[in-house]
Amino acid sequence: MCGVSAAERDWLRSVFVAPEMPAVSDERRSQTLRLLARLVELHTPRQLTVQAAEKLVSDRATYTDSVVAGLEVAAAWRGVILRSWYVEAWRSLWAWTINSMPAAVPAGQLGDRLADTLTEHLTAPRLGALIEALPDGVGADGQPTAADREPPITDLPRGCRELAQLIIGARRAGRLPQRVADYFEDPLAERRNRQLTPTAFADWLDQRRDQSSADVARELTAMLLHRSQRVALSKGRFHTDGWKIPTRLASIDGRLVTDSLEPGGGISLRWETAAQVMIGLGITCWSDTKNRWTLTDGAP
Repeated sequence: MCGVSAAERDWLRSVFVAPEMPAVSDERRSQTLRLLARLVELHTPRQLTVQAAEKLVSDRATYTDSVVAGLEVAAAWRGVILRSWYVEAWRSLWAWTINSMPAAVPAGQLGDRLADTLTEHLTAPRLGALIEALPDGVGADGQPTAADREPPITDLPRGCRELAQLIIGARRAGRLPQRVADYFEDPLAERRNRQLTPTAFADWLDQRRDQSSADVARELTAMLLHRSQRVALSKGRFHTDGWKIPTRLASIDGRLVTDSLEPGGGISLRWETAAQVMIGLGITCWSDTKNRWTLTDGAP
């Protein structure tokens, strides 16, 4: 991909966007590039995976747009985006928990900070009341909202914010349009590793609606700690200098210590990478003056 003046640009564009005899993967890629081009045309976003993704999920004018609605992958991508938000909330909650914990904290006290934060900022006598006070992640029309990506949720302090996002995400399980739901969660494929999946977490929350939010926070943190240790042990391997477990967190005599920070953050949709490819195809360009993605004058 050597730029918009490359002699092979038109041929490459036909391979990526409109192959003569497309396979399933070719068609998905082609439709995805057309979807991204349309999102750029509609919204000229600074970040495709932020502004454009949120618009595709919750903006009716975007997901009912004649071009977007005509692409089969659009609904699938809506499900993938919702799942990426849900995963990001888990990763960020764990990173906040570990990166902010006191030195050599007893394992049984790891959840105290989340419990205290919830008690201070999401005041509710029981978990059920807290859940009902949060905005719904699915609108009255059955379409997903971006409630977990907007105020007042994003204005909450760390810990509270991620737990609220997880609750909103989990409550979408079983309520989304079928094509979106298929890519938000696959209960059959995930049945062997379902502990933190939307459906499993929604059930976990429902079983604890009558408990105090602080008690639930401590139990949830203990579950995450147990899971992290189990996953780390499963990745352990013998090396020339002994048994090695790849983990940033270790338990020594019942106290937790870390040797590096947890990164947290979300999983990449790779849309920005695709947009870079589309620059070479002569479809998109990045405006340094406007700091936005735009379509080229000759975009198909």
